[in-house]
Amino acid sequence: QYLPTSSLTSNNFATNEPIELNYTNPPSGQKQVQYVIARANVPATGPGATHVRYSLPGNGLSGYGPAEYFAYNTVTTGGHAMAEGSNGTAAYSVFRPSLPETFTSPGPVRIYFDDQGNRLPLPTVRRQPRVATADAANVSSNMNGYFAGDASSDYDSDGNFSGTSAAGPHAAAIAALVLEAHGGHHSLTPTQMTTLLEHSTFAHDLDPSYASGFARTSTGETITVTIASDGSGPSAAGSIGVTGTGGADANSITVKYTGSGNLNSITFNPQGDAADGGNVSGGSSGYQDSASQITYFENNSPGIVFAPVQLPLTVGSASTVLSGSVTPTFSNLAPAPSNGTTQYWTMGLGFDASFTTGNALRFTVGRAVQHSSAVGTLNAPINGTTSTSYLGDLLGGGVTLPRGSINLNGMSFSGTTAAGTFTGVIRNRLGSGYSPVDGYGFINAQQAVLQAAP
Repeated sequence: QYLPTSSLTSNNFATNEPIELNYTNPPSGQKQVQYVIARANVPATGPGATHVRYSLPGNGLSGYGPAEYFAYNTVTTGGHAMAEGSNGTAAYSVFRPSLPETFTSPGPVRIYFDDQGNRLPLPTVRRQPRVATADAANVSSNMNGYFAGDASSDYDSDGNFSGTSAAGPHAAAIAALVLEAHGGHHSLTPTQMTTLLEHSTFAHDLDPSYASGFARTSTGETITVTIASDGSGPSAAGSIGVTGTGGADANSITVKYTGSGNLNSITFNPQGDAADGGNVSGGSSGYQDSASQITYFENNSPGIVFAPVQLPLTVGSASTVLSGSVTPTFSNLAPAPSNGTTQYWTMGLGFDASFTTGNALRFTVGRAVQHSSAVGTLNAPINGTTSTSYLGDLLGGGVTLPRGSINLNGMSFSGTTAAGTFTGVIRNRLGSGYSPVDGYGFINAQQAVLQAAP
């Protein structure tokens, strides 16, 4: 069925632009549409297009998001943020400065044509974004209506400006301090400044939206756990493509078994406590105000909880272990959030004898960080309020800011096979280097200035 009101119909030969920008909302009463992208002709001369990029600019809005055939961290950086010589800037929340904001646009970008429209012999790859800084800081109260309302993560009434548009000015401010320390105007070339900032960053996650764990039994069987998921979750149990892909992707968590016999069970966070529950760099809020003295600080409120009431355990279509072969159990009650939803520190999965070598269980389940960044009364964070997040990185290790402390271990797991037992831990790949989500990482302003000092 052709849906004319949901289709892109620009004449690209007339516009001379290899891009279409338009809204493709489903017709009234229809939840989903299917896109068909096909070649209309074959060019008479020269090679035809071999690469198509399809982006949904929903930015978290309800009703936008792919239901199938998608890839996490698909390139969405574009426009001035990918211009030659620019320094695209990723954003980290000032209240929970541990991971990039989920709306940061990933790179890198590939340029296929020069500015005259001529195809390049080889595409140019530009590593964008280049660096990351904080967003969600205060703006003056008279700007509330223009930028945003006041965040629930601080005690003042000023608005908080979020987005990569808010992170960019912070990067420019750090660059100004670097110039001042280095000798002033023209003391560094743009290339030197970019290089210095890239080498003045904290360690960060080099495999965004992904975490993994590995365990081996005493008799040689191996168990691998992988999580590939962004931070978005479904608005209701079983919904797909409503507010994003993370929670709705029923293939986002994988448990794979290799060896003799079969896998009997696996338990996530068997200790049933926050310290072994992942989200090692999270907390309640990184802000306090005491006697008019504002302080941003690191806190220690880790832990991911399981919320099967919000999203029951759902086995994915790519799983070779059938849903009828899995028995989930939840234990070790965690503090109930403000909405009263029951949540647990521990999730156990039991299997019948069919979980043999080479098989994989792929599934998803409701999960959230145990402490949101919301604050209650002055200097008294609201304990127990959760913030739903399906980001795979949260189950692995992390880097706390501004100290830069590296904690390699995330959520623990253990289990049994027909022949023995195993234990393991979920980790991220932490270190220095380029990541497609936050470039070379969050700038350490102090280190950048000290590097620049004569």
